[in-house]
Amino acid sequence: MALLIGSLLTACDTGDGTTLQVPVAPTTTVPIDTTPLPSLPLTDEVLPGDDVAGDTLSTSDFDETEFAEPFSVIAPWLDGGPVDPRHTCDGAGDAPGIAWTGVPDGTVEIALSLVDEANMVDGRPFAHWVVAGIDPAAGRLVSTDLPPGAFEAFNSSGEVGYASLCPDPGTTGVYVLRLFAVGQQVEAGFGAPAADVLDVLDAVSFDVATLSGTVTR
Repeated sequence: MALLIGSLLTACDTGDGTTLQVPVAPTTTVPIDTTPLPSLPLTDEVLPGDDVAGDTLSTSDFDETEFAEPFSVIAPWLDGGPVDPRHTCDGAGDAPGIAWTGVPDGTVEIALSLVDEANMVDGRPFAHWVVAGIDPAAGRLVSTDLPPGAFEAFNSSGEVGYASLCPDPGTTGVYVLRLFAVGQQVEAGFGAPAADVLDVLDAVSFDVATLSGTVTR
């Protein structure tokens, strides 16, 4: 065998000083990496690009009450702010215009009260204005221009309708306006005592919106 290889090498020599190299086949190959790939823990989190077909949200997945407009009362003054003098005894003494939004479902009537809780009369807060039997669809009460079916109670001054706001000189009065959502007709009538109407409203109303105002003299 050695003689044969030697003969081949001699035969490949061209005599020009150049000797061809015998190709040598590789005797080894790159080993296959069998190390297992790291695995990620399973998760319920939806990652960007994940296919979520069939899992789309619908309106039934949300509570509609979260987006409902809240029951609110709107007056000519900001909550906790000063009341315009025209609604006081130092002005014309006119009743304020009142509006409302977000009337709850099931409201049959709207009623309102405007009281001075720091000024007690016969053990009750002084009632400056109590109105009941208001149609919720009216949306507003313009001064004393009552919508059909509405009525005013006797205020704590002994008169039907609005009693102007009038704290003692040198003091600041705080007046609370409440709007009642009532689920039934109020069984009272024109000229009923304010205290009686308020007792009925406390019993039959199921939602109340509140706003306060101040008067300084």
